[in-house]
Amino acid sequence: MALLAKGTWAVVMDEERAIILENTGTVDRPHMQEVERIAAEPLARYSDRPGRVHESTGDQRSAMEMPDLDRIAGARLAAHVVTHLKQVAGDRPVLIAAAPQVLGAVRAELNRQDALAGPGKLNLLGTIPKTLTGMPASKLPPILHAALDEV
Repeated sequence: MALLAKGTWAVVMDEERAIILENTGTVDRPHMQEVERIAAEPLARYSDRPGRVHESTGDQRSAMEMPDLDRIAGARLAAHVVTHLKQVAGDRPVLIAAAPQVLGAVRAELNRQDALAGPGKLNLLGTIPKTLTGMPASKLPPILHAALDEV
């Protein structure tokens, strides 16, 4: 059974923001305090219709798909957060809770940056596929404990 020891960081994120919280309480009575808030860089929204592509044969044209800006913003934020954590987390245990699509980007970024091995590696307790950014910090410890038990 994993516990939220004193000094453990919990990163709660979605496509728009990441909040780094630290347990300043004890194992029995955790108290999550905000350390830092990281916002995603805004992406330009498209206002016109999607582009069209001419087919190689004939006069037919096909519509191009609009880019998924939320997914792109989530992937950029995941890369930024992993890089930032490698620089500032030190030996602290880190728990990451994110929306499932963002968590996929975080896991890919952890592998790409080799963040779990070598110098400056993260002490990753686990990852939780839940969107918890709207929860108050006081209600997070029981949710994180329950999720850690499932990991």
